[in-house]
Amino acid sequence: MINLALSGSEMILAYAEIEKEWNEAEFISFQTSGSTGTPKVITFTKEQVARSAQRTALFFNLNKNAEVFCALPPIYVAGKMMALRAIINDWNLTWQAPSTHPDIQTNYDFAVFTSQQCVEIIGSTPFSLNQINHILLGGGPISEQVIQFAENIETTIWEGYGMTETLTHVAMRNVKREKCFSPFKGVQVFKGEKGNLIIEDSCLNLPAFETNDIVEFVEEGFVVKGRLDHVIISGGVKIFPEEIEGMLSTVVFQPYYISSLPDEVLGQKVVLYVEGDTQDFQLEKINQLNLGIRKPREIIFKSKFNRTASGKIIREL
Repeated sequence: MINLALSGSEMILAYAEIEKEWNEAEFISFQTSGSTGTPKVITFTKEQVARSAQRTALFFNLNKNAEVFCALPPIYVAGKMMALRAIINDWNLTWQAPSTHPDIQTNYDFAVFTSQQCVEIIGSTPFSLNQINHILLGGGPISEQVIQFAENIETTIWEGYGMTETLTHVAMRNVKREKCFSPFKGVQVFKGEKGNLIIEDSCLNLPAFETNDIVEFVEEGFVVKGRLDHVIISGGVKIFPEEIEGMLSTVVFQPYYISSLPDEVLGQKVVLYVEGDTQDFQLEKINQLNLGIRKPREIIFKSKFNRTASGKIIREL
């Protein structure tokens, strides 16, 4: 059930609509965010949704009446699946209106945040995260700030790998202890001809899904290097923007992303886009990083990035 005392009226109504769909519809629909393509609606059987919800409960050892927290939009899979998990597993859900800075007022067994939400909480009320047993992050790469924070608290912070097409997470990594994602039981992963990840999920009876994520397989699982549609070829070298962004996370604290522009000599040059005022930017710290050929050849400041309805930055490619 939803926690009426701590959830706003907007989220109570959203929960009621999802509960009605679960009780009355034959299939459950999810809308993609459009951050990597045209938004679309994907449907799953109720059995597939139930199995996904039960698998999450089993992984985190969450029983009936578990106290769980969410401040994600109800229209997309991450938020909607939290409501469905609460309905299917009989959890008590506190569902706050989507915010860059969720307000954690009590103890929880489990909570989901975007990576950016976690960064905002760490920057202002980090002690509140100690009230949660398990935190699951998604919606963007995990910054070095979050990794360092995870190493110094008892709360376990997890990064999930998944998307709408896989009904959220199908692999998981413990941010404190693990560098790679480990697929759930019943999930098979393969590498496609372009080096991209292909997923099959026999537990949810999902057909093979070919992702745009370039991966490297290791003994324990897989590491995501970047996306096919983001790869930069500069001076004949293949560069993954996501890897550079991870290194920059220790020195750049404004919203940013890596892209490219045409270059007569290199073919493509690495470009850093930064949101906000130039006076807050510390170029000397970037120069101290050992980026080599991956170092941005140009820095472009934007007053405001375009974002999807779920808050993801839309890259200019």
